[in-house]
Amino acid sequence: MRVGRWHFKPKPLITLIYIVVALSMLMLGRWQMQRAQEKITLAEESAKTLAGPALPIQALIPAVAVPEPQKNVESDHNALVSARLPANYTRVSVEGQPLFATQFLWDNRIYKGKAGFEVIVPVRLDDGRLVLVNRGWLVTGPSRAQMPDVALTLERVSLSGVLTYPSRGFAAGEALSQNPQLWPRLAQYIDYNALQQALQQPVIAGLVQGVSLQDDGDANPGTNARPFLLQDNWQAVANGPEKHYGYAAQWFAMFAALSVLYVWLNLARQPVTA
Repeated sequence: MRVGRWHFKPKPLITLIYIVVALSMLMLGRWQMQRAQEKITLAEESAKTLAGPALPIQALIPAVAVPEPQKNVESDHNALVSARLPANYTRVSVEGQPLFATQFLWDNRIYKGKAGFEVIVPVRLDDGRLVLVNRGWLVTGPSRAQMPDVALTLERVSLSGVLTYPSRGFAAGEALSQNPQLWPRLAQYIDYNALQQALQQPVIAGLVQGVSLQDDGDANPGTNARPFLLQDNWQAVANGPEKHYGYAAQWFAMFAALSVLYVWLNLARQPVTA
């Protein structure tokens, strides 16, 4: 292609490489824009559900939502969550007996740049089922051999929180530590079947984030949730859309720079002929 005294004729291989890389940059930028919109939608939906009243969890979740214990079976998170469970981020109230002797330490949880554990305790509801409640975050000790002390004595606990459905994500390996006699047990990710097998009791497929308290104060200290909960580090949306907008801008800027470079390096000025 010739424009005036300038001649643009890139080699076919260079053009093919440019098209592949440029399209990849545009697709990645578009994907980041979609992720930003997903974060906005998630924030709006979570704000709407969190504004609702806290309803008893045993009334919201039927018995069918509890899977039967199975050995050597991979947890199917999508199937469990679709078993007529309430929407994600539904506010629920939990009242029952906490089983402090069989707690789990969800490993590698980051809070303010520090690694730690989220302490998960099963709470036995009045109908006999167990619900998993996230007590909050604890910093990792001086060594991996020294587990934090999460012991507590409470006959009953009464709190309101947020029902969530953490998935396995990209985690690999066993969900729980191998020693079934050592409690609290380390959990690398949330596998409802594995947790239920460890507890040998029916477990509701969900995790209650104990972030919104029913503080009974001195009137009823036996059900006061204050000593039960640790550092609150839960957020409905961990990162807002701003990060994704920034990434999208970077990909689009790299596409623009690549396009300018592609044209500039393949543009030559024709010599003037007498």
